[in-house]
Amino acid sequence: MSRKRTIQKNIRLSSEEAEKLSSFANKAGISEGEYIRRLIADPKHVFTDETNNLYRLYREYKRQGVLLGKIAHVIEDG
Repeated sequence: MSRKRTIQKNIRLSSEEAEKLSSFANKAGISEGEYIRRLIADPKHVFTDETNNLYRLYREYKRQGVLLGKIAHVIEDG
């Protein structure tokens, strides 16, 4: 999702809202701007540590699958 972002929006938040936004983004392990962009893309989605951890696990399993494929290829050729 690498789109050129040319429009900037400035919003006013109460101190409580700003704290919540910071807290939610920190818990999800992403920036506040990315948190808002993801909410816009999928308003029903809730970002949590668990969601972020599942994504990390997915990436790790994918990486291990690639490495396993390379090992299988070497064994097959060897």
